[in-house]
Amino acid sequence: IVIYDRIRENNRLYGKNLGRHELVNNSINETLTRTINTTVTTLTAMIVVSVVSLIMGVSSIMSFAFPMTIGLISGTYTTICLAGPMWVTWQDYKEKKGWGRKKK
Repeated sequence: IVIYDRIRENNRLYGKNLGRHELVNNSINETLTRTINTTVTTLTAMIVVSVVSLIMGVSSIMSFAFPMTIGLISGTYTTICLAGPMWVTWQDYKEKKGWGRKKK
């Protein structure tokens, strides 16, 4: 969602001055540091919770913390590597099919 919001904001700022690919690339680069910092911080906390739950023998917390850790890693990957290119592909497809054109 953060990437798509940044794409929307940059689209309003730059309009037709940038192509789709450049727009998405700039948007991803602008949010990259924030995304990585947030993920690393949350991931560190989840790993600490996982280790403490292993040491203390609390399996119910481990059954929550481990999937959450995997979800954080996959969510970061999709946000950085897949969301933008999928949006560009979808917009190119819509343009090719003629969707979104105003009928006169």
